[in-house]
Amino acid sequence: MDAGLVTALSGALAQSKRLETVTNNLANADTVAYKSSDVVFEEVLQENLRPDGRSGIPEEAAKESQLLSQAGTESRAVLYGTEFTNLKGGSIRHTGRSLDIAIEGNGFLEVLTPNGIRLTRAGNLTLDAGGRLTTGDGFLVLGAGDANQDPGLRSLTVGAGRVSIDAEGNVYARNPGGGEDGDQLVGRLSLQQSLNPKDLRKEGRNLFLAGPNAALRAVGQPARQPAAVTPAAAGANPPGTAEPLNALGNPARAPKIHQGSLEASNVNPVQEMTRLIEAQRLFEQNTRLMQSVGEMSSRVNEVGRY
Repeated sequence: MDAGLVTALSGALAQSKRLETVTNNLANADTVAYKSSDVVFEEVLQENLRPDGRSGIPEEAAKESQLLSQAGTESRAVLYGTEFTNLKGGSIRHTGRSLDIAIEGNGFLEVLTPNGIRLTRAGNLTLDAGGRLTTGDGFLVLGAGDANQDPGLRSLTVGAGRVSIDAEGNVYARNPGGGEDGDQLVGRLSLQQSLNPKDLRKEGRNLFLAGPNAALRAVGQPARQPAAVTPAAAGANPPGTAEPLNALGNPARAPKIHQGSLEASNVNPVQEMTRLIEAQRLFEQNTRLMQSVGEMSSRVNEVGRY
């Protein structure tokens, strides 16, 4: 296949993937605690990883015939890798609803899904028929406890009365079991921190799956696994900087719970619209380039017949 066609086609496919990612960000601009994504292009990175072949270049002027013989031998395809998730926290807005919570800092709620335990920062909680705390999608919110314990036994039953959640995640309910009146401690939210957020993978519905190197730890507890995590990934500040490199925030600081508030999406609509227009134009340019290459190939074939 013609090298120019390969470049144009791969560029169009890459921009198509970028368009898909940007439109998904815009569609979730109002989704609670949604984290935007972007696509990592690898052409420049792969170019930098290629071995230096300059030693084999003769130190003399090349003839025209030599240059023509090299035409079309190098293909610069545009590749894209996995999606990059921006985990930077969104703004916190007050709602006044007692079952709404926002997590400030490095922290996730543990929830039980049909596929197992997952993480989320979406704090628009609700109650199931049994008075247990669940997410807006009906996933059971887990309380702190032994990681080897049956997750179903770590539910937080608050009943139908008043619910209070303090800054540390302790959950209090008024008359949760129909017994004596007054606020009673029913448990504590299971808050998990990640020392290596690059190993958190989106699964949809505002859920994250922690990979084997995510280095999760319960708030106030040591990491579950001694994964090799650099100080930068763990949130340590390199010399001369003030902010941690960990987008979630420094795990040395416990997250803070804000009851009656929700974390907004970190999508910047203006920025995403700019990226959308840019990706659309680049996609159109690549498709026009493919048409031009096809037309030139046809004309060359026609000339070759005579």
